[in-house]
Amino acid sequence: MINSIVLTGRIVRNPELRYLPSTGNGIANFTLAVSRGFKNKEQIYETDYFPCIAWKNKAEYIANNFEKGILVELKGRVRIRNYKDKQGVNRTVSEILIRSIKKLESKKSELPQEIKENEAFYEMPEEFNENIFRAIETDDDMPF
Repeated sequence: MINSIVLTGRIVRNPELRYLPSTGNGIANFTLAVSRGFKNKEQIYETDYFPCIAWKNKAEYIANNFEKGILVELKGRVRIRNYKDKQGVNRTVSEILIRSIKKLESKKSELPQEIKENEAFYEMPEEFNENIFRAIETDDDMPF
């Protein structure tokens, strides 16, 4: 079985970096807002919010190079964690443990890092006709 997730969204707040006293390892956390890509009955895009966590070198890298508002793609795994809150109530939280992350743009809407100056963006025409292919007539028997 595989526990893997890929998300594209915007960082909701600046990543918070702290160090664990027991090991000295860095841990960074932030929330990623991911649009569902469609509008609800009220014609509003719905958004899901994912708590994300990075450890050690990744934590320091994220804290120093990522900020609120930028569009990122991250890959990781889902962790379900149970704990008791301050009132003693059992809680369950889903978190994304980050394996890799890359900037797709900054808050200033710069081009993605992977796109070179001379590469073009291609968009599908608004009036795209899916039925542009014609059937091929043949008398040959299918080989299977």
